[in-house]
Amino acid sequence: MFLPIHRKSNNINVNLTTTDVDTQNLIDEILAEITVIKKISNKSRAREALKKVILNLIHAEQTKGCIRISRNKNDYGHHRMYGKIWLKYDRFIPIVDGLIELGYVEHLNGYWNKEKKTGRQTKIWASDKLRSRFFMIPATRNLKSIERAEPEQVIQLKDSSKKLIHYTPSRAIAKTKKCLEQYNDFIQEQYIVSDI
Repeated sequence: MFLPIHRKSNNINVNLTTTDVDTQNLIDEILAEITVIKKISNKSRAREALKKVILNLIHAEQTKGCIRISRNKNDYGHHRMYGKIWLKYDRFIPIVDGLIELGYVEHLNGYWNKEKKTGRQTKIWASDKLRSRFFMIPATRNLKSIERAEPEQVIQLKDSSKKLIHYTPSRAIAKTKKCLEQYNDFIQEQYIVSDI
């Protein structure tokens, strides 16, 4: 087991997806275990949240990192323009907590210092139990099961509080969007994996 404080951590990437049948089956099996210990109101959306967590954990494992997650409910409100409404606090956190309770995820709790107004988000990474399960799937060993879906909105604007805001399309935005899509097409073909 590694100390994640010394490893690179990333926010969860909601654009990771998979069509690999074995990986999908693993997600279904783990969701069935979680529903035994956690109340899940919408299984299809809970499954999507779990899929995002599992795929991010697989990627983090391959890149020798971990995932940062917020336990602040205010961080889960997004403007409807940007989609991904299913990734809500009340849906996402029970999935993460279920993975922790079942021993699939190790974690380092975050903290917030009110006086200094500084803190760290919770970090999660795959446990040996989860690692042994997803590395039984050949496609996960070299990330072949993970794809990057195109985001619903390539251009995302934020206000001074870093909250996503609605915008009206313009020529400048259309031009920037085209450049970003070309770049995204290029990086779609790339995957950096550390051998260290």
